[in-house]
Amino acid sequence: MEITVFEKIPITENLLELFDGEENEVLYVQRVHSYKGQPIALCNMFIPIGIADRTGMNKESIEKMPVFTFLEQSGLGVVEAAQTISAIAADAEVSNILKVKLGEPILFAERISYDEAKHPVICANFY
Repeated sequence: MEITVFEKIPITENLLELFDGEENEVLYVQRVHSYKGQPIALCNMFIPIGIADRTGMNKESIEKMPVFTFLEQSGLGVVEAAQTISAIAADAEVSNILKVKLGEPILFAERISYDEAKHPVICANFY
């Protein structure tokens, strides 16, 4: 697994609604999963900046362990998730990263993970 993007970005309208309008930025983490040197999956994670700052999340910390393990060790347990799965056409970014044809059908999953208080703490998109 390789982290290819780790940056604060302005929150989108969809994420603003998901995260209850409490943040104006999110931490955007993009991970590419490979097998024998070939990319097989892409994950885009969006984490409220307040959670990332409060837990001291940095690129090095989540390169060494799964994000959920890091959050748990930082005192923020993820206890529930809701996930949807569908087929979509590969867009230019996904096509380029996963080396599939533009528009080719691919599996897409969106997972929203929640803490003990039922607040969303991560929105992850998997391709």
